Amino acid sequence: MDNIKADFYKAGVMPFPRWISVTERLPEVDENVLVSYHFRGESEFFPPHDGVTISYWTGVKNHNIPHFGDLGDASTVLAWMPLPEPYREEGDAE
Repeated sequence: MDNIKADFYKAGVMPFPRWISVTERLPEVDENVLVSYHFRGESEFFPPHDGVTISYWTGVKNHNIPHFGDLGDASTVLAWMPLPEPYREEGDAE
């Protein structure tokens, strides 16, 4: 199946996974997605940094900024992408 997906990506039949800016479009509410975020930092022990994690959009915006679950107010999600399909051994039934 992975080879078929790779062929679809190359042929342009299936879009290659890419980051989607939150200003372009938001995921469905409560859908788990991969998010790229910026953490503004809260102290010397938690300095500013950029990261990637799995989260979900809660459907709420604070000051027009989308709120993603499990990420505090010190984090701003910049972009997201759908999660890949789970790994399966070749020959496993779907």
